[in-house]
Amino acid sequence: MNIKALIFLGAIVFLLFNLFFHVWCSGQYNELSFELTKIREKTKRGLCKKIELEAELSMLKSPKRIDELKKHLKLKAPVNEQIEILK
Repeated sequence: MNIKALIFLGAIVFLLFNLFFHVWCSGQYNELSFELTKIREKTKRGLCKKIELEAELSMLKSPKRIDELKKHLKLKAPVNEQIEILK
């Protein structure tokens, strides 16, 4: 009778430990998953921003756009501002 009670108690302790360990690991996994999601979102936004900036830069480098900017600068801005903008 005493041995059966010890085995039963040991089984309960073992199950409780497994349950606690499972819940703890699950919490750690959720925390890591949340952090990875935040990193992915930042990376995704950064890549989108980089692509947008590269597109704007390539558009600005086009000869037609450069001519338009030069005409606009000549008409709108004083010489000092034109030099600063072109630098």
